[in-house]
Amino acid sequence: MPTLPWLPPLSSHENYRIEASAWQYHMLLDRPNLPLPMFLIKFNVNVDFYSQDTSVERSFPGLSTSKTFHVVGNSRLFREDSMSRNRICNMIREVPFPLRRVHWKATQLDGNSSNTLLEDEDGLIETLLEFLCSMMTQPCNTRRKLFPLELVIKKTVKIPHHEFEAWTSWYDEQKSLNDDFERDYLTAISELRPFDEHGIISPVSRPSMAALEVVQVNNSNDPAELCSICLEKFLIETKVSRMPCSHIFHAECIVSGGACGMTSFKADDNEDEIT
Repeated sequence: MPTLPWLPPLSSHENYRIEASAWQYHMLLDRPNLPLPMFLIKFNVNVDFYSQDTSVERSFPGLSTSKTFHVVGNSRLFREDSMSRNRICNMIREVPFPLRRVHWKATQLDGNSSNTLLEDEDGLIETLLEFLCSMMTQPCNTRRKLFPLELVIKKTVKIPHHEFEAWTSWYDEQKSLNDDFERDYLTAISELRPFDEHGIISPVSRPSMAALEVVQVNNSNDPAELCSICLEKFLIETKVSRMPCSHIFHAECIVSGGACGMTSFKADDNEDEIT
């Protein structure tokens, strides 16, 4: 990620609105050979700043990230010790700003929608879990194994006009001095920034990767021979990495994902921690 002298603070202003929207989208391709139902979650987090002077139409981008998560869907989704529940919790807790008074909107594939105000992060997690469970019981989903949905958390912040002017002036000056600045800035805000209060899970390190068992795929038609992160079939004779939980992955997928999509087991864990 480019090193920039400054990025806008995401939690230092009190005049803001947070919206969380979730909806299932149409996906013609299903994965009927999956051993268990799977949620394919496209997770986007955006922060935009505006001047408190309503005559100013310009916005200032503070964060724009997109990640994909795979979460096993089953009857244990609500249990406190569920790996799927823990994966959802970890996903939400990666958001690098406090989630307070979240305006929630969810839309089912049949067009039914719900709106509510959630007080905190825990409320968002429970409401999202309820939405996932309701997706599995929809008549249009009864035969599906793969459930695609998009989740967007958007924070809109209004800041004093003099501060907004200082930010935009700095941005425009940097852009005029450096042809690569705009590209570097957009790249920098596309990454989740550290937020110690939530303890972000780091991607798998290269040393941890080196310790994983390497195996060769011999039968690409076996349902088990799917990468449990990207859900793509392995090519025959492909060398892949096996986690201590026995699931196998493309090496590049486990580096970017950080954990097994089926069990949330991480390469840094040891076998005694598998539940």
